[in-house]
Amino acid sequence: MGAAEAPPAPVMQAQYPVGADDAPSSAPAQAGQPAPAEAAKGGTVPATPSAGSQGAKSAPADRAKAPQALVVYTGELGVLVADGSVASSLDAAVLVAEELGGHLAGRGNDFVRVKVPSAQFREAMTRIEKTGEVTNRSVSAEDVTAEFKDLEVRLENLKATRKRIEELMSRAGNLTELFVVEKELERVTTEIDVIQGRLRFLRDSTSFSVITVRAAAKPKPVVAKDTPPPPPARPAPTTIDLPVSWLTGLGVDQLLKLD
Repeated sequence: MGAAEAPPAPVMQAQYPVGADDAPSSAPAQAGQPAPAEAAKGGTVPATPSAGSQGAKSAPADRAKAPQALVVYTGELGVLVADGSVASSLDAAVLVAEELGGHLAGRGNDFVRVKVPSAQFREAMTRIEKTGEVTNRSVSAEDVTAEFKDLEVRLENLKATRKRIEELMSRAGNLTELFVVEKELERVTTEIDVIQGRLRFLRDSTSFSVITVRAAAKPKPVVAKDTPPPPPARPAPTTIDLPVSWLTGLGVDQLLKLD
């Protein structure tokens, strides 16, 4: 009987499943280290994204979260048009607004007020200016972003307060407590309605801009009238020479002047 052979060295088993098409890595996995991500096709070890890919994915998300400015634009235009064309020029302004997705907001004898999408505000002003000779033009812009965000926060807080008050109402022990809780609930609900109305107004004001157009007829040119000719000059008076000089001294020659 020969010498006993040494038992074979134990083979380290892979710590991840190997499929039929999967070949183990040439470098054995060390104890205490995770398995390579490319070998984890069975899903036991999730692959860790690189820092570069995380930055690429987070950058668009950060840009999407950036608050968008909410601005209320208001424009006013004054135009001079031909005599008898005031109504047609106002109709043209309304037509421009409707073509850009807006609508009529008010009208008078010599003015019209239209609403246009804020994104089309500049184009609407440019096109309406072509309806006549511009005499005045003004544009105002009001940034309401801070107010809008503040109202949103207040609204969320009030909704949470209303929910707590409703819970207290269900646990009211007597009519007095119930009455007090109902009054507080009514107050909070009213404030919520006011804030929601203001938010709706700001959304509408920032979505649509207002343009007021005032039209006037051009003044008629003044035509100079023909002036009559001046009257003819009167002839000089005729005098008579007196034969006696002392009669001249008496002023008789003035009495004898003939016109």
